[in-house]
Amino acid sequence: MAFLQMLKQSESSELDKENCDVVLAALDIKDAFLQVPQQHVVSVNLHGTEYAVLRNLPGQRLGAKAWYWYFREYVTSSMNFQWCSVQPCLAKCEGNVFMVHVDDLLLAGSREFWTQKFLPTMQQKFSVSYKMLGGTGTEINFLKRRLVIVSGGMMIVPGPSVGKVVECFETFWSCSCSEGTL
Repeated sequence: MAFLQMLKQSESSELDKENCDVVLAALDIKDAFLQVPQQHVVSVNLHGTEYAVLRNLPGQRLGAKAWYWYFREYVTSSMNFQWCSVQPCLAKCEGNVFMVHVDDLLLAGSREFWTQKFLPTMQQKFSVSYKMLGGTGTEINFLKRRLVIVSGGMMIVPGPSVGKVVECFETFWSCSCSEGTL
């Protein structure tokens, strides 16, 4: 609610301005699972050589759970976020809120908090990529959706681009049909 109130107050000053007080930003943490130590060291044998796997690997059975708790502890201790007991993917602090899905985050809140506290704290610990909405035409991606600022609002674009759909049809057509047959 605080974000919506800040957004409403900022409407008169135009969202296109760089000095807008609110931000909607997406952040992706690179190699998230590899940040987390194994609960129990796993050993694997590859071509006759024994290796110890000390970090969680993508696709590992308990990797997502271990990553969530590792990340949650870091964010809680470093920025004093409080987590929602009903929806544990949501956290808030100081009028800012974010939603986490594995290693992707969507933050809504103060531009000052994003630029001076949240982003530097995340970059201190993790390798990240990020984007934030600004003026008309800017976009971010979160959970396979594009959020685009258009004049008068925001457009949420689901699914793949038209180009990807056409490419799939062309690939399917060339692989499954011989010329002259349907």
